Amino acid sequence: MALPFGLFVSLLNMVPYPQTVAVIPAVMLAGLRAVEGDSSFTVSVILALAVMGIVPLIQDSLITPHIVGQSVGLKPAAILLGVCVWGKLLGLLWLVLAMPLTCLGIACYRLFVPPLSSPSPALHPESAAHNPQSPAPPTNTSAFARTSW
Repeated sequence: MALPFGLFVSLLNMVPYPQTVAVIPAVMLAGLRAVEGDSSFTVSVILALAVMGIVPLIQDSLITPHIVGQSVGLKPAAILLGVCVWGKLLGLLWLVLAMPLTCLGIACYRLFVPPLSSPSPALHPESAAHNPQSPAPPTNTSAFARTSW
């Protein structure tokens, strides 16, 4: 019974948050095991609820955004914001496309919105004269240059 249940939870894990549906079968299996064995029913159910509550919480709020953020190049806050926004706009089934849509939106933003830079010395010659060690303007003008999200 553990293998089909693990496969069921892993399929639900492809989209963030619906794996909480697996609490019902987990409690039922814990109850059956307690009745079948020599353990307490309430202790088994409480342990199953604790595991099914704490593990997804840690996974969805800490581990997954960190790993996805490293692979995509976004900060975990941007990932959680993207998942929340796309989930609210398009619904539960579209959460699978939340990260690609977020990355597409950020790529379009980087393509069409010029990066903020310091004022050029030609426009403000007095600031360049007072600060001879002012940093040189950025040389990378690529639309996909890394910015801090």
